[in-house]
Amino acid sequence: MTLDLRQIATQAAHIGEAFAASGVFETDGPNNSSQINAWQQLAGGVPGESYCCDAAFSWYCKSYCQIKGYLTGATDHENRLIMLAHADEMSARTGIARTGSCAASLAHADVLGRKHGRAFVPSVGDQVYFDMPVNGKQLGRAHHTGIVTGVLGDGRISTVEANTSAGESGSQDNGQGVYLRTRSTQYVVGYMHLEGV
Repeated sequence: MTLDLRQIATQAAHIGEAFAASGVFETDGPNNSSQINAWQQLAGGVPGESYCCDAAFSWYCKSYCQIKGYLTGATDHENRLIMLAHADEMSARTGIARTGSCAASLAHADVLGRKHGRAFVPSVGDQVYFDMPVNGKQLGRAHHTGIVTGVLGDGRISTVEANTSAGESGSQDNGQGVYLRTRSTQYVVGYMHLEGV
């Protein structure tokens, strides 16, 4: 069976959208809930730290496992264990870094020739990396990420992001849940474009 990275990417965007629609929030304190902890465990992130990259990796992993027919568990918990068992395989087969670090994920994409700059026109399912202002100042590195759900053609993209806020008020890179967002590309550091078989 060939591996279609575009299919994995597009389906991952839809998985993220479903999580946003169902409402995933930090119910057990900052950067903490049973779902967030599951994403951090799957991606190798650190409990209690930012989880945007953990969530994106998990959505790609779930997409991969669905396409491969691995998710045969009767419960969400059983399917999480199946995903955990196949996370390294998914990372090796797709080249998507198993990490909770946005900077490490983007650096890995660069090594594989999949990193593209702000001017690139992404596809649905591409991972987008941001340098959001913190206390009014950019940090000069990727520290927030999401998955592209649409390109609006006016210098904006639509995304699904974890660890952000619902609107412009509140933290954009360390918010309290998973939301659908419309973003200007002014804070985009780069994209990971998934293409090919």
